[in-house]
Order: sequence, then C-alpha cells, then structure tokens
Amino acid sequence: MDTPGFDHGVELEVFHEVAKGIEAVRPYARIVGVLLVIPMHHTRVNEMDEKLLRFTQALCGDEYISQVTIVTTFWDAHKEKQKLKYNARLSNLLEKVKELWSIQRPISHYQHGRKYEAGQDTGAFLEWDEDRDDIVDYAKDMIRRNYENISPRDPQIVQEIGIELTLEHTEAGRFLSQGPAYTPKSTSNSTSSSSTTPSPEERSREERKQENPKQEKLRQDLPNQDSPKEPHEKDLPKRDQSQPFSSSDGASRQGNGAQAQANEKGWWDYALDIFGTIVRNTHFEVSAGSSGGFSNARTGFSGGPHGPSLTHVTMGPRYNGPVDRNSVVDSFKIRGWDPSPANRMRVGQQLGVSGTPGTASYHDELRRKVEMFF
Repeated sequence: MDTPGFDHGVELEVFHEVAKGIEAVRPYARIVGVLLVIPMHHTRVNEMDEKLLRFTQALCGDEYISQVTIVTTFWDAHKEKQKLKYNARLSNLLEKVKELWSIQRPISHYQHGRKYEAGQDTGAFLEWDEDRDDIVDYAKDMIRRNYENISPRDPQIVQEIGIELTLEHTEAGRFLSQGPAYTPKSTSNSTSSSSTTPSPEERSREERKQENPKQEKLRQDLPNQDSPKEPHEKDLPKRDQSQPFSSSDGASRQGNGAQAQANEKGWWDYALDIFGTIVRNTHFEVSAGSSGGFSNARTGFSGGPHGPSLTHVTMGPRYNGPVDRNSVVDSFKIRGWDPSPANRMRVGQQLGVSGTPGTASYHDELRRKVEMFF
C-alpha cells in the first residue's frame, strides 16, 4: 500500500490518508511490514526526517518496529567525495533511528541503488539504467529476506482503528497534535512498564468518555462500519486473517478456474505480488512534498466521445517529482488524482478493471486504461 509523502504542513492530512488506506484494505489483507523510504539527498538527518521516524514509531508501536525496514534511495553519486558524504549520512541516519526508537539491536535497512551479494550490502553504487534488472532483483530479495519468515502481527494503528479509537486519540495522532515533547507509548506486554500503560481498548473506553463533541472528529474520515465499503465487500475476496496466504488463495483470486498448486506457499508469495509495482520498477515511492495540501473534492472526468467517464475521483496534491511510466501510482499522481489504494480501487471499478486489487496484473490493467482514456 503506497502512502502520500510526509511533508511540512500536511502531516495530519497524510495521517488521515494513511488511516483511510488501512481501513480500506483491512478486511482483505494484513499489513506485514512497513518500508520507510528516505532519500539520500540531504547531507544530514533533518527535522522532517526525525519527525517521520518518531511518527513511524507511534504508528507502528514498539512490538511491530522490527517489521519496519529503512529504505534509502537516490544513491546516484558518481564522484568519490559525494559517495563518502552519502555513506556518512547513512551512518548518521541509522544512529539517529536507534536513538529515537531507543533500541540497541541492529536496524533493518536496505540501500535501493547499491550492489548486494548474498543479501549483504557491498557499498558499490549502481547505475539506474544499466543496472536496472539487478536493482529490481535486489529489491525482491530484500522483501523475501525481511518478511518471508516473520510471524505476522498488527501494527499499533491497526489495533487502534480496530477498536474504533478516533484518530486524534491514537498514538500517532497524539504525537502529531502534541509535537516533539510527546513520547509515544508502547503496547508491549513484555516491558516492565506495561502494567501502567493503558491498552488501546482501555484508552478507547476512557477517552470516549472525555471526548468533546465540538472537537474535530477524525473518526469521520474513516468509512462507517454500517456504510458500504469502497469497493463493496462482494467485489473482493475475503479470507481468514488468522491464516497465512497459500497458493490456493492466489488461485481463487485469479478467477480463471486454475487449480491450486499442490505445494503450499507462504503468505509472502502473495505479498510479493502486492509489492509488484515496487519490485518491478526501479524507483521506490519517495516523498516529493506538496504545496497545496490535500483536497477531498471529488470531480468527474470524461474519456472522450467513445471512452468511459469517471464520476467519482478523489483529487490529490500537485506532484512534480520523478515519474515511472510503469507505475500506476505515478499515473494517478501526474493527473492530480489521489493515488491511495481506496481511490485506485474506486477508479478501477468504474473502468471495469478485472482481477484482484493490489496484484501486479490488476495495477497494469488499471494503468493502461487510465493512460488510454485520460
């Protein structure tokens, strides 16, 4: 699930979009990991980097932080002096992560644009065009290496949304509203302080008693449990979230009558399919910032006299960053459309895109139809 870029002045809007995306996919998929993408252009860890790191900790919780991978991008240095600066910034970044997250174990990180051997970063810088296939393969290997054998669990924000906490009462919402002085609380039961830290359920009961009816109700940004989901539940396959994905799950999603393979696959095989847009293309999504914030306005688009019309499209921020022509996310961004999973599924429904939302084949068909008619 791609998310909007985290930037000055739009942090709360981005948080709302992240929460809506989570709510959209929650009935159909489990969030097994977070890729925190940070470009290497800055010479040092800046204020927004620190804020993003602390926000990520509040969003995920201490128990889930081991499933977060720091992905650094834009390793496009050519001169040795510049390479030394990038390497110094990486060291500074990883030290800052350990400091802000208060952890001593090694940080899970991946340099998207450097050479790997047997899963280890060699430190060699690659050429984006000449080494494109290698870069894609390294990304696939990273996904398998970091997420193949984990025991999936829910990040803190998913637990909080599940018990219907308002966004302002979640740990991430508290951090964004209270600023740097706020220290995110852990939901871990393994720490000595856990007995005094209220669980999400306890906070939900207590804070609803104190809720001011005049305050901004961030809960309204999430789909109501009694209202139709986007897309409707009948349009997507449901699964038992307590069970891992298997090859039979994948076969049923194709809708082509193919028999499931005899050998069971892990959930990560399907996760690789969900990550198709990332691992098929060289560029990871990077925050490009936004100047106008986010708009919730919906508008209509016509695909010409012989093409389809879209009557329900959510607009997004203006985007002037790098564009990957094979990315459905970028095809939405350059048209000023919200690239969130919920909006992509909504547009896919209107364009009659077949297949399972979130898979590489679905994204390819959606991108082709968008580019053909709009």
